[in-house]
Amino acid sequence: MHTTEQFTNNICINNEFALLMGRSLIENCIIIGNEHLYEHDVYYPTFRNCILDFELPPEAIDGGGNLWADPLFADAENGDFHLQPNSPAIDAGFDTTASYYPPFDMDYHERVFNDIIDIGVFEYGAPPLGTLRGYTLTTQNGEPVDYVLLKINEQDGWFEFSDSSGYYEFKLPAGTYDLYAERVFYDDGAEYGIEIEAGEITEQDIELLSQVS
Repeated sequence: MHTTEQFTNNICINNEFALLMGRSLIENCIIIGNEHLYEHDVYYPTFRNCILDFELPPEAIDGGGNLWADPLFADAENGDFHLQPNSPAIDAGFDTTASYYPPFDMDYHERVFNDIIDIGVFEYGAPPLGTLRGYTLTTQNGEPVDYVLLKINEQDGWFEFSDSSGYYEFKLPAGTYDLYAERVFYDDGAEYGIEIEAGEITEQDIELLSQVS
């Protein structure tokens, strides 16, 4: 049995080998300028909504949406892999609603902009995310509570843990959010209607009532 590895919204450029994985699903990736495709045997890799500069080998599966074109990076020679305004990678990705996509790109800008995800690591024209940060504290005396589970709008995909000092941080698109906090030996805490603005920092501490006297 071979486990399928997923390789999503990445770039692989000018390497000796493009892929090091076994059974692979490669989607929304830019793979160009590499000397060889595989280092080891690869079992039926699927390429979907990728920009490529090589013909798919017989053992590969064409998942559709692939492009054979210049991705039009801003300045690839100097390591700038942002997209030019006329890049074919813009709005050409696959599956914009899957929960495994983080809500941000490599610049901490919104990952899906204009309703369709871009191919590659940067989302062209997307606004920056806002930052929600603060501390988890006890209601009784304001002391920090460590390792608290924090959820945004009680969605399973958006969660963080506060650190040993009680500090937490989220990167979020502009909008209004509810923040929930859970930890053993404490009553759950919540803060509602937190406004997040693009590119701005919002400070919000959240208190939990200890169940231990």
